[in-house]
Amino acid sequence: MDLLSPTKSFPSLIDAGVRRRAPHNTPVIHITAISFSNSLLRSPPKSSAGRKLSPLPVSALSTQPNGHPGLTSDAVGTDALRRLVRNGELDSALRILESMLRRGGEPPDIIPCTSLIRGFCRSGRLPAARRVLDILETSGASPDVITYNVMISGYTKSGETDEALRLLDGMSVPPDVVTYNTIFQSLCQRGKLEKAFEVLDDMLQRACAPDVFTYTILMEASCKESGVGHAMRLLDEMRAKGCTPDVVTYNVVINGICKEGRLDDAIRFLNNMPSYGCNPNVITHNIILRSMCSTGRWMDAEKLLSDMIGRGCNPSVVTFNILINFLCRKGLIGRAMDVLEKMPGHGCTPNSLSYNPLLHTLCKGKKIDQAIEYLDVMISRGCYPDIVTYNTLLTALCKDGKVDACR
Repeated sequence: MDLLSPTKSFPSLIDAGVRRRAPHNTPVIHITAISFSNSLLRSPPKSSAGRKLSPLPVSALSTQPNGHPGLTSDAVGTDALRRLVRNGELDSALRILESMLRRGGEPPDIIPCTSLIRGFCRSGRLPAARRVLDILETSGASPDVITYNVMISGYTKSGETDEALRLLDGMSVPPDVVTYNTIFQSLCQRGKLEKAFEVLDDMLQRACAPDVFTYTILMEASCKESGVGHAMRLLDEMRAKGCTPDVVTYNVVINGICKEGRLDDAIRFLNNMPSYGCNPNVITHNIILRSMCSTGRWMDAEKLLSDMIGRGCNPSVVTFNILINFLCRKGLIGRAMDVLEKMPGHGCTPNSLSYNPLLHTLCKGKKIDQAIEYLDVMISRGCYPDIVTYNTLLTALCKDGKVDACR
């Protein structure tokens, strides 16, 4: 028998409306039972998350009274579930999932269920999200680490870190570094550094290797709670375990050193970064530049800016705003204006945070007319005032008795 030769068509499919009505003389295309079942059982496509979609199981092909295979309610339910989740109809999708659980049969597909959990978490409906996860576990499905990570992320973003920790302990699959980093970030943001290190011990006992993000989170929290010395010990541990720090890690350390008032140590650390295999970026320079300006070391700030450009690291709008703020606080309005005028030459467009210190300084010096002229310049360059700009000018005009000008 030729497997590719046409046989009878499927009445069950025709009745379901799959085949459209055709003109009387149009030839009918028939499908073989073998080719149909093969198409269902081929390697499944990949989802947008990169995971393979579950193939339609053989049990989804039921035998109809006429002897031909058709689709079971499990297959129909899974298809409806995917469609409802894709359309954002979360409650309807959950009802479908509940009905699938009551009927028994094949476990639900974890891909749409994970998306459903994510949808409920984003809308703040954590009990509904957890119900989906419970259904997956009860039905015999195997939630993967991505499913658990979505649920844990939902808990941590809502401040329910204890629930996230309980779920971590009850996971049916080993947690990965993303699982732990999500929890570390939540604990450290809430000032629970000691608990974070307990979780780190658990992570190491489970042979899950911390990555650069893990250490950077812990180092930043350590700088705030324990001082930069603890962070430096973590940096040494990180290197010893073969985990290479990146520029964000070093920026955390430099910021911690500056916060402790050790500017010269921070400058030395900056200069040593290339020997560590990492070049400083604009944020690194901005951290030190801000510290220099706050301590009145203008000459050092000018040299740092020159060295920065010499290293091929272009200043940002933030870099110039730090300088403008410092000069305005010192009353050096002319130099501040010069810095602002040089910004476009370095590919930077001044924003309201660039102009506001200048306007504030002019108003403070009772040069309101000049401030208004500068406001016109600001607007003509496409930079629109914010609430701080207006408050600065309105306060100055009222103090100067020019209430009518406020209108």
